[in-house]
Amino acid sequence: LIDAVPGAELLKDLGDGFMATFETASQAVQVALRFQHALRSAARGAMRLRVRIGLHLGEVSELGLDVSGKKKIVGLAADLAARIASLAQGDQILLT
Repeated sequence: LIDAVPGAELLKDLGDGFMATFETASQAVQVALRFQHALRSAARGAMRLRVRIGLHLGEVSELGLDVSGKKKIVGLAADLAARIASLAQGDQILLT
């Protein structure tokens, strides 16, 4: 889903979460809604994954590349997005 959005980039896909950047807030919301819809559609009749998503609009700084070649980012916006996601329940999208 992220690859289909011009200018969007998946920054982290390890552990229990993902971190992505988008050029506009509306792109982030659209991808979040499509992701939730895709999970629901894929799980018809089977056990369904319930994910939580946190969206926050803000600026981050790039610190170069990590060992996997992806951009390392820091900033309050990245921290807030992760904390907002942790407040959500399964099937929820929380945003600031």
